[in-house]
Amino acid sequence: CTVAEMTALFFDFYHYEGKNKEFLKETLLNTSYNAQIGAGIKDYPVAQKFGCQISPEPSRRIYHDMAVVYAPKPFALGIFTRLDWNSSKKNAPFVKLASLINELNEELSK
Repeated sequence: CTVAEMTALFFDFYHYEGKNKEFLKETLLNTSYNAQIGAGIKDYPVAQKFGCQISPEPSRRIYHDMAVVYAPKPFALGIFTRLDWNSSKKNAPFVKLASLINELNEELSK
């Protein structure tokens, strides 16, 4: 999947009205790993799912996060990278980008 496809999927998840809506939302809101997008957005609930692929070959490494941010003007955010899961600084780009996108969303919502 591409980041555009996954972001569209999370946008669909936000609008989902099926019988498991609350279960899905609560599961993604209460993830045990909250070091990426959710760590960059402190003021609003963040429903998120990360993914990674560990490989000795750099071109095959992936470290991604997808989220729905329940801001006053909610938005879906996807960040895909080729960062190494073992890097001590792997989360910093997610936190910074999420914070900047959230600030932009707040400005555009005024």
